[in-house]
Amino acid sequence: MKHLPKSLTTVLLCAALASCHTSKQASAQPSLNEHHEPEAAMVSAPTKKLVPVQPIAISSPELASEPTPTAVGSQQALATALQQALEDPLLQTSQVGICVYDLTDDCPIFLHGHQQRLRPASTMKLVTAITAMRTLGVNYRYRTLLLTTDSIDQTDGTLCGNLYIRGCMDPILSSSDLKQLVADLAKAGVKQIKGNVCFDASFKEESEAGWGWCWDDDNPPMDAFLLSGKGKGAFRDAFLQQLRYKGIRLSGTAKVAHIPANAQCIAECTHTLDQVLTTTLKESDNQMAESIFYQTAAYSGKRGAGRKEAARLTQQLLDSLGIGSRHYEIADGSGLSLYNYLTPELLVTLLRYAYKDGNIYDHLLPALPIAAKDGTLSKRMHGTRAAGNVCAKTGTLTGVSALAGYLTASNGHRLAFAIINQGIPSATAGRNFQDRLCQIMAECGGE
Repeated sequence: MKHLPKSLTTVLLCAALASCHTSKQASAQPSLNEHHEPEAAMVSAPTKKLVPVQPIAISSPELASEPTPTAVGSQQALATALQQALEDPLLQTSQVGICVYDLTDDCPIFLHGHQQRLRPASTMKLVTAITAMRTLGVNYRYRTLLLTTDSIDQTDGTLCGNLYIRGCMDPILSSSDLKQLVADLAKAGVKQIKGNVCFDASFKEESEAGWGWCWDDDNPPMDAFLLSGKGKGAFRDAFLQQLRYKGIRLSGTAKVAHIPANAQCIAECTHTLDQVLTTTLKESDNQMAESIFYQTAAYSGKRGAGRKEAARLTQQLLDSLGIGSRHYEIADGSGLSLYNYLTPELLVTLLRYAYKDGNIYDHLLPALPIAAKDGTLSKRMHGTRAAGNVCAKTGTLTGVSALAGYLTASNGHRLAFAIINQGIPSATAGRNFQDRLCQIMAECGGE
């Protein structure tokens, strides 16, 4: 069985090495000993499919074999058109990193600044989503639990002790969900709680803001107990109110306490990861992205898990893909942080990983905004071949604009791409540049 190379760059260089033995133009290929980055690069596909990356086994890569003239022509035409797009005056005073990869032929097509460490803005949500699906599984469910260590006296409906509530930072938990939770509690026979109602918020760390968030941003609540996206006691007050509405008497008080290890679940409310993922990506919802980030953190098993645990699990995925997590900074799950630093190569490597894992791809793709159709791309690329074709995550911070996702070229090949503009005068300037590149990719793949 053949193994994948350590990175897209390794694929590129190995393909170049192979062509040295098969082409008279070997002198035009980059040297394996050179560390400079070419302005643009295009290589052909190997004749054999590389093994799926789950995870990648690091070993000596298979050398690419000679491509067909048709494949070379299509890829060269696209690479040339993208290279010409770099003449945009915008790039005279700003940075850009670009990585375009042919998923059908399993080879890179165009690389420019693809290993520059840049702020990803909300394309960070792709990293969060793919890591969560890989770590937790695509069928993961958020679970808000009602538990107790005591029995329910069925003669008078008394819960002879405390009622514990486990919050899980569920961003779509609603008032109707709380109403149903309390109804299920009553259905279990509870008419009176002799002890206290104890809220366990140890699902996540106590921090109310992400690492590296700006103080003057409109930052979302980061509570373990959310109600319709609101924190600061909204859940607690609404739950106690529902108890009163249902006629369940509380002898004790509401307090914060950890759930004992021997507690048993008597009611629960669940939501699927897909339910949260769709709004996270299509609408670029920061709170939902952070909630997914903290679900991953909680997988570590640590009480009060936080950014460090989520980042560690993300880094494990990056290391398994052979791209070296030490070169990147994972500061949060939403991309709000100014401390995040990724590369276009990293984003495309993860998009390629998701594509090869059909289970992840089947859940990721429908959640991405579609150009000229919905989400944060609804007003972009109208009247072009990219419309209804590009499925990608947008990203915007002051001075930063990014776009990363998938599209189908005119030759039917599926492409993964990442474009990060940094130091730009306006988000509109970055978006216009990205839209132009997407149009080129959609139209120049060859018929």
